Amino acid sequence: MPTPERVQKLAAIITHQPKEPNSHLNHISFAWPKSVLKDAQANCVGFLMPEIKEAKELINVYNYQKRKALKLDVDWRFLRRGLLLYAPNSLIQPVDRTIPLEIVHLEVLRCFNDGYKNSNLRSTAGDWVKALRLAVNELTICEKVDSHYYSRTDGKCYRRDRSNDLQSIRV
Repeated sequence: MPTPERVQKLAAIITHQPKEPNSHLNHISFAWPKSVLKDAQANCVGFLMPEIKEAKELINVYNYQKRKALKLDVDWRFLRRGLLLYAPNSLIQPVDRTIPLEIVHLEVLRCFNDGYKNSNLRSTAGDWVKALRLAVNELTICEKVDSHYYSRTDGKCYRRDRSNDLQSIRV
């Protein structure tokens, strides 16, 4: 049985549902609690969430070998999530093999940072589109691994170097 705090949190989550970005496609992008399930005594015992049809387990999306074996059409641009690593007070900390934050395009970083402390300065959707297009247009394919991309500004494929480093430390 969930604690009263968790029941309150669940109520807040259900009340503040995010807008579905792909509703016009009749597609569910992410599962989000829709309603509370209660027992005969009206105690919260769970919640209902929509099913994401043809969903893939995250391990099959994030693991390169599994993704390749399943022939999933996902590349590193989809998988970018490294900025969480650099958030203040993050429980996840970078290590020597972590790809540096500096590889994120300056305009994309600006979009993240502008509204971080002041929501009035948050980037608009148009700002994000411009920043991401600029960043993508500056990408080039790695000469050694054609599934790797890197910024021409950096001139270095950090992902390939990281892969080489990780292979050298495998036990």
